[in-house]
Amino acid sequence: MKLAKTLMTMTAVACLWGCGQGLEEPAKTQVTPDRPIADENSTGEMGTTRQQLVSGYSIRVASGTYSITSAIMARWNAPTGHSNADYVTVAKVGSAVTDYISWQYVNTTSTSGTASDIYIPVGTPLDGSSYEVRYFLADGTLAAVSSGFPIQATPNINCGTTISGGQLPVAYTVNMGLQTGAFTFYYSGGGSIPDQFLVYQGDGTPLFDSGPVPGASTTGAISYTSGAYYYRVLVRVKPDTSNVSGTGWSWRVNCP
Repeated sequence: MKLAKTLMTMTAVACLWGCGQGLEEPAKTQVTPDRPIADENSTGEMGTTRQQLVSGYSIRVASGTYSITSAIMARWNAPTGHSNADYVTVAKVGSAVTDYISWQYVNTTSTSGTASDIYIPVGTPLDGSSYEVRYFLADGTLAAVSSGFPIQATPNINCGTTISGGQLPVAYTVNMGLQTGAFTFYYSGGGSIPDQFLVYQGDGTPLFDSGPVPGASTTGAISYTSGAYYYRVLVRVKPDTSNVSGTGWSWRVNCP
């Protein structure tokens, strides 16, 4: 089964949107039993390995609630001599072993490592279900499965809609109506408070980063190509939460 287009450089801590794009997916072999194990390396911030299917392998995910713009951090352990072509996938709990929404190679023969920036492709339909990270051997054998964690659904709006908010960070996917084109982006921080606004293409390519800035502004034309990612771009707002009096921001993606 082919994943979508361009191959990106993969490292154990690389940030990937739709990881492993362009590669022929290795065959995956379901193995049993279902054997929960204690997390002997838990720091209190990591979850547990829910299934250890091959001796010596474990995979744990940092506790928390994730969204489509969050970086999922997973820590894994593997025995000496394992392949650097082993890989991890993110999949819905209870889905087939061949299912995934993102993946990346471990890209090291170390006996432990951290996949610290596994991103979910912007166009991925999410419904608030629980997900898990699965560790596969290079030959496709499932070796370990993390405990489950939620990925929140991302609100979806049409271009031309103005969104306002305050202290909480948010992310929205925006229907553009056209697969390719150019748009302008209006944003306004909370008066003198330096909020930050980020815009991404449908495949995760960054398009605009305001940096922490106060006041209001409108960008020049921003070109995008959403490809197969639902004709959407994604906007993420990171409010300045250090201001005790709060903030009040707004933004709008003007239609192409």
